[in-house]
Amino acid sequence: MVAAWCTAQGIPHEILTLAGPITGNLQRPTRGSGVGGLAEGRARRGLVLRPLPGERRAGARPAFLAGDVPFVAGPSNGDEGVDRVRLRQMLRYLPRSEDLIDPVGLARSAEALAEAETALVWMTDSLATEFLDFTDEAATLRRADLPREILRRLLLRMIAHLNPEAEKPRGPSIDQALVQLFDGKRITLADCVLTGGECWTARRAPPRKSR
Repeated sequence: MVAAWCTAQGIPHEILTLAGPITGNLQRPTRGSGVGGLAEGRARRGLVLRPLPGERRAGARPAFLAGDVPFVAGPSNGDEGVDRVRLRQMLRYLPRSEDLIDPVGLARSAEALAEAETALVWMTDSLATEFLDFTDEAATLRRADLPREILRRLLLRMIAHLNPEAEKPRGPSIDQALVQLFDGKRITLADCVLTGGECWTARRAPPRKSR
């Protein structure tokens, strides 16, 4: 939402600092995030810049005040109904949490995951060029003996081609689809009919009949 507003206002970057990357990097694995999701805490993602990914609020806030650097506190930072706020409060009471959780190390891990995401996108692009065929009515993957993560990404591209307005399948739904397609079955996902086997095909599902 903020990034869209920045684009509309001609603002080139949204700058985030401090606790967000720390709590976000701790939360994402518990939500089942994949490589792309785990890499979201990196120092740069689209319009978002995080120039201080390894800095804690306790050290940076006084420096901002002393240097008369303007900053805005997120309106939800004190809302105990927000997961990251509850996590931050829990960490505050955890003995020696500052020694156990190194924000610099978390930032390095996020950057490593971002590099892995870039490599996966490059590999997916290459394999899509070689093995993925599109027509107006269908998408065909001519090779299905690829790593699961690559197949997951190729399957999402097939769905996006046939139904670009569909909500992107996530988590268990896409994982279950892969299991069924490996068994050569036919399934419906995101208003597309997918058929497995040695090659995978996808077509837009026919409109539902109204009663």
